[in-house]
Amino acid sequence: DEKVKTIKREGQTYNRYRLTLKQVVIWRKEIGPFYLKSNLPEGTKSKMFYWAQWDGGKQPPESLELVSKTFPTPGMPKDVTMPLTWMMSTDCLGWPDFLENFTALGFNCLTIFPKDIKVLGEQAIVELIGKARKKGMTILLSDNGFFSPYSLSFGNPECRTIDTVTGKPVQDRFDGCPSYRG
Repeated sequence: DEKVKTIKREGQTYNRYRLTLKQVVIWRKEIGPFYLKSNLPEGTKSKMFYWAQWDGGKQPPESLELVSKTFPTPGMPKDVTMPLTWMMSTDCLGWPDFLENFTALGFNCLTIFPKDIKVLGEQAIVELIGKARKKGMTILLSDNGFFSPYSLSFGNPECRTIDTVTGKPVQDRFDGCPSYRG
């Protein structure tokens, strides 16, 4: 990613950056997330202008209001495990300075999913686990035996549970996974 130039827009000075897409998160069908860091004082409001550009096309520019926030850094707890369980390893590796920021926010446990190994490769996961252990983190392997097979059936009308009140198929795509049903 590179700074292209300084520009003026709506009477304000902005730095224009070009972010080169490396990968689309296929299972989420989206680009991102994008991580922004600011040195502006807490509560400062500003704007970000953005658009996507590709061979043969360009999205119209859009704007997004940004508010600078400072998050307290409690440090790592000692006697309680604090993971962010449903954060995929692809997100961890995409977050700049992930382990430093994650532990500063009070998390002391890294969750790994078996499918992360398939998506990222064994070497990337082994390196991530090694770095997390050096920071004193616990490693949690989270494997939901219901969700993984069920996720393969998304969109298949034969793979639906039936609502016992209405007698009709449940439309929620997570209806077959007990962890989403309470």
